[in-house]
Amino acid sequence: MPTLAEYRREHLRKLITQYGGAGAFAKRVNSASSTIVQMSRPSPIREVTAEKARELEGLLGLDVGYMDEPIDVPPGQPTAAENRRAMGLRRQAKLASGGGVVDAEVVEVVESPASPVAQAALSEDQLTALVLLIGREADAAGVQLPSAKFAQIIRLALADARSHNGMPDVEHIKSLLELVK
Repeated sequence: MPTLAEYRREHLRKLITQYGGAGAFAKRVNSASSTIVQMSRPSPIREVTAEKARELEGLLGLDVGYMDEPIDVPPGQPTAAENRRAMGLRRQAKLASGGGVVDAEVVEVVESPASPVAQAALSEDQLTALVLLIGREADAAGVQLPSAKFAQIIRLALADARSHNGMPDVEHIKSLLELVK
């Protein structure tokens, strides 16, 4: 049975791939690429500690404990990501937009195949991280967004993320939120 360290290391490897390599990932999480490489090696020089796992989850907008979840799921069983998806981007969008009713515009932005999400080719985890990042930054800025404005911010942040290899720019999101204050 794999250990927590092995789960964390495998999740780290997947995140590195998702973000376009160790250098890009290290930049996204404000870390030295050598540190990231040392943690992701088959025989790591450094372990992904619980503290580091929580730090990475926070920086990437992932659920607390995400990196501790098993990687391999038996056939027919939903993965943790599928379970999060089933719980719904609607719920996350609702929470991120201040708990209001999520209207059709937000649902279209996060779920429709023709939406900016599909066009941006973001993974579910990247999209979840983006929605949560926008919500967290809105909270920090003291901005309560109606659903239509939240949907517009998601669209603009997605367009920006597309131009940055799928990585959202926190400063761009803060600028967008300043505009709706």
